[in-house]
Amino acid sequence: MNKENIWERNFTLLYCSKLVKVTADRLAFNSILWFLILDGKGAIGTSLLIAPSFHKQ
Repeated sequence: MNKENIWERNFTLLYCSKLVKVTADRLAFNSILWFLILDGKGAIGTSLLIAPSFHKQ
């Protein structure tokens, strides 16, 4: 096998894996936040604590 093809394949797998992880993390985070807001139990305080994480550094 060509080393370049192996590198391209590994990079593609790594990129796809990272994309799936980031998407799943965001979905889980947003779901928890929305369940807290809809449930109404401490949602405002929790959302104020979580809100800074929406802003990328």
